[in-house]
Amino acid sequence: MQRKDVEPLDQGRRRFAMGLAGLAPLWLAGPAAFADTVSPRDLALAHGEISPPLPLPDFLLKDSDGQRRSFYALLQRRVTAIQLIFTRCSNVCPIQGATFRQVQDLIPESKRARTQLLSLSLDPLNDTPEQLRRWLAPFRPKPGWRAASPELASLDLVLATFNQRRTDLGAHHTEVLLVDAKHRLAWRSTELPSAETIARTLSALA
Repeated sequence: MQRKDVEPLDQGRRRFAMGLAGLAPLWLAGPAAFADTVSPRDLALAHGEISPPLPLPDFLLKDSDGQRRSFYALLQRRVTAIQLIFTRCSNVCPIQGATFRQVQDLIPESKRARTQLLSLSLDPLNDTPEQLRRWLAPFRPKPGWRAASPELASLDLVLATFNQRRTDLGAHHTEVLLVDAKHRLAWRSTELPSAETIARTLSALA
């Protein structure tokens, strides 16, 4: 039975997502194996509920508090909404930040301990912890929303994992990805989803 509060995949996309699940070991094998097997065009097809959820690889990053952590440790066994950002981006990234600001207010109190928001930078050379804090500040983040950037050595893996080209500073993906408590991609939005859609789906998965 489909959950009414989670956007479903149609049958063709559901079969596609299930096929991707068979490629999960490649996600863990490294960026080269993953990128050589799954094309960006194919990855862009999978939106809505991902069934079964796809395991994501672990990688190292530094968060806005200056702490070096693994991606899995940062997820903290919560359902996490992830958006991709560049702090130097002046067009869509402020919109994305404002959307997450609204999501914070829409998450029911009973769900907040099991959910979190992550603004993930794709620019580790420029997006230092200080720069990430500066980017977050105007949105008045509450506990449960943090920003982070991957270590440079992990960048290729992150780009492959999230289907992002390195040079797309001004036109990168604005989708939101929901990762479940077992580090698996469980839902993927279309471009620039509404705060209401993100909050509703995040709450449903928590």
